[in-house]
Amino acid sequence: MSVAADEALGEEEYVWEIDEVCEPLPDDPIELGPCRLHLSVVLRESRLPVKTHAWLWRLDAPPTEFYQRGDQLQAEVEVPEHGLWIDDLPAGRYRAVCREQVAGQDDPPAFEVRGLRDEVVLELAEPRRATARLFVYTADGTRVTRVTRLSDEDAVVFGRTYEPTWRAPRPLKDPSSGYEEFEEGMFWPDGAAVGVVDDGAGFALAELREPRVDGESAHRQVYQRDGENRIEVDLGWRDATPLAWCALSVPTRSFADALWLAEGGQPDPNLLQLEVVCVARRLEELPVAAPWSEVELEVGVTYPDHDPLAFTWRPADGPPGDRFLRRSAP
Repeated sequence: MSVAADEALGEEEYVWEIDEVCEPLPDDPIELGPCRLHLSVVLRESRLPVKTHAWLWRLDAPPTEFYQRGDQLQAEVEVPEHGLWIDDLPAGRYRAVCREQVAGQDDPPAFEVRGLRDEVVLELAEPRRATARLFVYTADGTRVTRVTRLSDEDAVVFGRTYEPTWRAPRPLKDPSSGYEEFEEGMFWPDGAAVGVVDDGAGFALAELREPRVDGESAHRQVYQRDGENRIEVDLGWRDATPLAWCALSVPTRSFADALWLAEGGQPDPNLLQLEVVCVARRLEELPVAAPWSEVELEVGVTYPDHDPLAFTWRPADGPPGDRFLRRSAP
C-alpha cells in the first residue's frame, strides 16, 4: 500500500492507493421497508438543538447475496436543527452516531423502529472548550499590535466514516471477493483577510473544542504583516486550560540582503523568490525570558538556474548570516 500527495486542493491531500490488482468489494444493497423515523439531536445539558452529520446503522441486518448477517449502514444523512424524517426503513433495531459527538463519548443507545411516525432524540454531551491567544514579536522582542488575518478555517475532511466499536462485523461470504477502495484526506479552504488588533492580552484566536468523534478537530489561522513572513497557527485540542502561542514577524528583505550568488554578486530581486514562514509555538514550550528569541523561521529560496536553498533562523542566532546560491548542474 502506498501514499500519494496531491496539492491540487491547496494543501496536501492524502489518498490511499491499493497497489495490488484485484476486484473491488461487491455491493451490499440495503433493504427498504414501510417505516419512517424522525431523527433529531440535542445537547444533553442545555437541550439546545444540534445540526450534524449522522450515520444510521441497522443492527443484525439479514444476509445478502455476498454478505453474511451483521450491522449494516442503512443511511448517512445531514440532520438540521429541527430534525429530519428518514423514510423507507425496514422494521428493526437501529443505532445512530453523530459527527458532533465528542471523541470518547459513549454512542447513543439502540432503539426500535416499528411504525410510520417513530421519533428518536439523540442526546450528546456538551463539548468542552478552551480559549487561545497569540503573541507576535519582532526580532528584537517588540510586541506587534496589528496584523492581517489571512484565514481562519476548520480543516475540510472528506472520505472519512466513523466506525463504531460496537458494530457487529458483516463479513463477505467469500473473503476473496475483493477489497474496499476508498480515499480520505483533508485540505484547508481559503479565507477572507481581515485586520486584527492585539487588545493588550495578545490576539484572540479561535475557540477550541474537544475533537469530534471522526477525528475532525484541526483548525488553522494564518497571519501576516505587509512585507513580512507568514505566521501559521495550528490549533489543536489539549484540555480546557487557556493556551497561548508565540510567533515572529520579520521583514523578508532581511534575508534577501544576506543572499549571494556563488559566482559573484547578489540575486536580482525581481527574479528572487523568498518564502518565509513562522509556525507559532506554544508559549509554555519556550523560555520565560525572551521567548520570541527561540521561535524559528523557515526560509525557502528559489532563483532561476540555481539550486533551491532552505534553512531556519531564530533571533537567538544573531543577525542572518550570508548564504550562497549555487548554480544548478547542467
